[in-house]
Amino acid sequence: MEAYPPEYTAHNYPFVVLSGLTPTPEDQAVSPDGKGPLIRAQLPLVTNERKDELLQDFLKAEGSDNDWSGRSLKVQHSIVGFRFKSVGREYRLPPKKADPPSPQILSRANSFKDDEDAKVPTRWVLHSPLSPLTPTSPLYPDGVIDSLWMTKYQERVPCLYIAFFDFSSDANLNSLNDNQLKSDITDMKAALNKSESRTKLVVVLLSDKTILEAPDIEERLATIRRATGLDPKSGLFFLPPDISRVEVTAFVQTLLSTVQPLCIEYYRDLTKHSRRKKNRGSAPAPTVAPTTASGALGAYGWSIRYDVKMGVFAEFRQEMDAACRHYTSALESLMGPEGTFETTASWSPRWDEARIIADMMAFRIIRCLLWSQMGTTATQSWVNYRDRMRELVDRRGKGSTNYGWEAWESRWAKLMAQLIQRAEIQALSMADSIDLTVSSAAAREFGNPVYMNPEKSIPINEKVLPWHHLHHPGYWMRLSARSAKRRKRYALDMPEEDRTPPGQSPASAVAHRSNTYDIYLCPEPHEEYPIGADNEGFDHTKDIVARLQSASDAFKERSQTRFSERTQLEIGRELLRKGAFQEATNLLKTLWERSAWRKERWWMPLFELTRTLNECAQRAGDIAVLASTVFELHSPHLRLFRDMKLDLMNCGQSLKAKPDGEKPSVQLTAGAVVSFIMPGFAFSSGDGYVGQTTLAQLRVVSDAHPNTAPISFSKIRAQFKPDRYQLELTHSPTEEPSSSSTEAKNKTTTFLDVSENKAGTASDDGNVLYSSISDLTFGPGSCKVWLLGMDVKDPGELELQYLEFEIDNECYKLTVQVEPGHFARPYLWHISDDNGPRDKRIGKEAPWIAEIKPKPPKLDVSILNLDRAIHTDETVNLDFKITNFEGEDVTATLDVRLLSKLDPPEISWLHEEESTESDTPNTATTDTRTMTLPKLTPEESITKTASFKSTSTPSELVLETKLHYTLPSEPDVPLSKIFTASLNLTSAFEANYDFSPRIHPDPWPSYFSIDTPTPGLLQRWSLTTHMASFASETLHVHSLAVEMDKVPKGLTHHLAALPTTDSFPIAPGTMHTAEFLLDTTRPPTKEHRPMTLSARLFITWSRTPTSATVTSSLPISALVLPPLEPRVIATAAHSNLTPSTPLTQLTLTLENPSQHPLTFDISAPSSEALAFSGPKTQGVTLLPYSRVEVSFRLLPLVKGAHVVFGVMVKDRYFVREVPVLTGEGLSAVEGGGLRCPILMYLWLVLRNARPVSRSEVMTVVDMGHGETYLDG
Repeated sequence: MEAYPPEYTAHNYPFVVLSGLTPTPEDQAVSPDGKGPLIRAQLPLVTNERKDELLQDFLKAEGSDNDWSGRSLKVQHSIVGFRFKSVGREYRLPPKKADPPSPQILSRANSFKDDEDAKVPTRWVLHSPLSPLTPTSPLYPDGVIDSLWMTKYQERVPCLYIAFFDFSSDANLNSLNDNQLKSDITDMKAALNKSESRTKLVVVLLSDKTILEAPDIEERLATIRRATGLDPKSGLFFLPPDISRVEVTAFVQTLLSTVQPLCIEYYRDLTKHSRRKKNRGSAPAPTVAPTTASGALGAYGWSIRYDVKMGVFAEFRQEMDAACRHYTSALESLMGPEGTFETTASWSPRWDEARIIADMMAFRIIRCLLWSQMGTTATQSWVNYRDRMRELVDRRGKGSTNYGWEAWESRWAKLMAQLIQRAEIQALSMADSIDLTVSSAAAREFGNPVYMNPEKSIPINEKVLPWHHLHHPGYWMRLSARSAKRRKRYALDMPEEDRTPPGQSPASAVAHRSNTYDIYLCPEPHEEYPIGADNEGFDHTKDIVARLQSASDAFKERSQTRFSERTQLEIGRELLRKGAFQEATNLLKTLWERSAWRKERWWMPLFELTRTLNECAQRAGDIAVLASTVFELHSPHLRLFRDMKLDLMNCGQSLKAKPDGEKPSVQLTAGAVVSFIMPGFAFSSGDGYVGQTTLAQLRVVSDAHPNTAPISFSKIRAQFKPDRYQLELTHSPTEEPSSSSTEAKNKTTTFLDVSENKAGTASDDGNVLYSSISDLTFGPGSCKVWLLGMDVKDPGELELQYLEFEIDNECYKLTVQVEPGHFARPYLWHISDDNGPRDKRIGKEAPWIAEIKPKPPKLDVSILNLDRAIHTDETVNLDFKITNFEGEDVTATLDVRLLSKLDPPEISWLHEEESTESDTPNTATTDTRTMTLPKLTPEESITKTASFKSTSTPSELVLETKLHYTLPSEPDVPLSKIFTASLNLTSAFEANYDFSPRIHPDPWPSYFSIDTPTPGLLQRWSLTTHMASFASETLHVHSLAVEMDKVPKGLTHHLAALPTTDSFPIAPGTMHTAEFLLDTTRPPTKEHRPMTLSARLFITWSRTPTSATVTSSLPISALVLPPLEPRVIATAAHSNLTPSTPLTQLTLTLENPSQHPLTFDISAPSSEALAFSGPKTQGVTLLPYSRVEVSFRLLPLVKGAHVVFGVMVKDRYFVREVPVLTGEGLSAVEGGGLRCPILMYLWLVLRNARPVSRSEVMTVVDMGHGETYLDG
């Protein structure tokens, strides 16, 4: 945009003059000739302290730096933006009409007339000084429009004139100051009206007191409004004192929002005025008729002029759609069949003026389209205008095959890039600068956009060409650079006679030159490319590099790395052509070091980059860069030209460093350059041992171009991990291999055995170097394999970190580092035997890694009694047998420890005087116990015992045993052996439990015994344990006991075991039953809720009757005591009615632990086949805290069966059945009833049942069923 007048390319904002604040020197603009209406005020400038803040806030509303986008209006709260100028108390507007023509103009005009006696008119038709009708105008007589007209409305004629005055409140001077203020306002209004400029006047009064401090201010303001005729809403503003900075800003925003409609209306009136003039359809009469040498501007030209004016006025109003329509109309008229281009000769200055106007119109059309985010339409408009202009220049101008046209096309592409940058297209915004909205989320997810999709106004079925999409500025700057290159090429092709200055050329040559070269907005041929090296013409290289650099930056911002690097390469080439070798070298070196083409295997552009950098380094004398590029050019991936000869060893001979200078050092890494060296390294085995020779092979293949010279490396170095190990081959061209007898050669491979140099040289810092000498010269396609040997003394992983190839000559020192990831594939191992040399493929993924294991220990340790089952709570003894299989005496230490997820038990040696806590560095915890073993001779054995107490709960332990020792022959080589075993601790017993009620034999307290102390209600319970053995052998149980863990508060208990044998064996899988009686006493008047007790079963046992006993405990499930409420317990007792007749007595015990008398109904069913002794139906009343027994006697008739007695107990008050609990001698039956065993005979008692005959019963019993259940 800098090639055009700034008035053509600047966006138009309403122009406002600020009078009375601090004036700026550059804004003290007056009419160039000192004419025009003068707007003046007599009052001094504002002295209020807020004047600077006001000026700053007004200038912040400037729109000059705003984006050329409709979004900028939303950011500024719908304020369109303004152009401000701060002046003093005087401002002169440009004259509305030009002066009458001078006598010189009249005489010149009359000299072309036939009638020499023509009279001078008494009244002239005067026009604007800038009109084509005015003789003094630069457009006279046939010009269309120029930048002066735009300067008039953007810099000189304001739409608004804002005058600031101090408004003081002094009772003695108020009248005088108000009169002077009214006089100044009236004079300014009169001057504006006289100028016919339609400019609006706004007055701002800065008061020194508030209305509360001076109540007469309101009356004074009303008087001023009436006297001056100012609009009360938008003509006069009052700013009180003592307001904050934020309030000042709000005042300015309010003022601009209020006067903005006035500004818009001002430019709308100007648009109407221009439209009326255009609609007249005829050209106005000029002040002086033009001569016959040139004609006046026709009606077609006036239509163009008015369209341009209306478009500019629409821009002032920020109505870009209307502006686009007017600009399009003006451009079509200008390039139409009757336009200036068709009616004006190309050699005329008006032709170039018309081109500027056309460029301005096309530029503003594209800006209007981008304002509305219409990217594809804007691009199509850009392409169409370029094509139309080329066709016009080829047809009517001087053609498009010259540097002038390429300069214009380069400028036109750069204009598009600058437009896109100023427009801030949302679809092309960078991810780090766009708003966090839904629309921007997609852009952030998929990266920075490269081009903009077509707008929705374009039909879907319409095909949009790829170059009609709106691309980012880098695309357009690249187009601009390509045109700039063609401009340079055309300039360099100009003949010498066309480059001669006009003063030194014949007239015919000058005429030919003017008809051949288009110099529109560009230098003439002798300035474009002058003759002689001393004459500086247009700097084409600087122009091209600037455009390419801008394009490269834009590509890089959007992660278009390849395009960015390609553009950088073009910059380097331009600098090389110019002769800026060092600058080109620095630029291309940076690009060469980080180029993405190498990683992505784009060999052709990488070759071009490396070759260009090589040429730059050769001419700049940079030996380091020269050697680096020659090294990479050896790679077969980079296809050389036929005439290219590479000699890496002698490439710097012509550029030797000075004697006092240092030899340059170059360090390269595989991956950073494309290497022709294809190395490989492999160990013979993935495992090795300390003290034994580890074999490895180093393979180096030269894959250089056939026409390159041989390369001799000074050293080949291998660096291992740990870092203390290094391997080095030193070049010696006359030295034979260390083991020449094993050397074997075939057509491509040379095999060298240097494994005898396996003993490394140790330095003072502990590093070990394995060195050998060999011939390290490689020709194209040669391959050498070295068999290497290493005696490693440290256990652990031995890994090759990298191979380093070094070239050290008199010109430079170059090292190339190759990591295993860049080794040649497949991995090979060379074999040379009686069958001949051959290569064998290695299947291992990383053959350059070997696991060096410690020297295998021959001191053996075993546990003798590990197969024995281990149970909880017992003491475990483990016998360790240590045997010496070494060939010499050994003194060792034995560490043992137990590991578990929970807290492991402590282990100790039985010989405590020989054991200590381990203090070895490898021990992670203090639970390790160390036993120092006596000296063991070869084949000698010793046994030691360790003991630990197993846990109380089943768990899994890991026994870790470590044996540490050294041999007297190798005291520096520690040997160790680790043995681990899993120990499962299992429980020897498991048990089930039954908890049932019983009848306590002691009487309950009497309700009528007041003096007798009442401890509580006695209840007895039976806890039956069914214990089973899960051991693999017979165990001996010595005692069983139950202990309470948790007893509720207020409960008294007593636990007793029924008499059993003192000790008994229990075989695996068998069960043993034991019963315990629990007596509880609960206070009758306190807690009636259920109570829960917890207890444990303690078992004292041993593996043999005489071995040590072990006490194990098993948790008993919760024992729940039901709440204190009425209950019925049934018990059965057997006696003999006669010696041969057994009798069973069934007793029901009814308990009432409540404080209320209760009545129960007891009923027993009867039938013809059933008879028993006792009440069939009976009512029993229980007093509080009492119990009653009701007995039934059963006479059995059969033997070996059970009888179900369906007795029923009901609470008479609550009418509910009370369940009958089983006591001694009975068991419950599902569905109700009591099951009573009969020893000899069967007596059936049925409830709600049909009669059953004796034969039916006997049938059931005789069928072999052990029990008979007949109930219901």
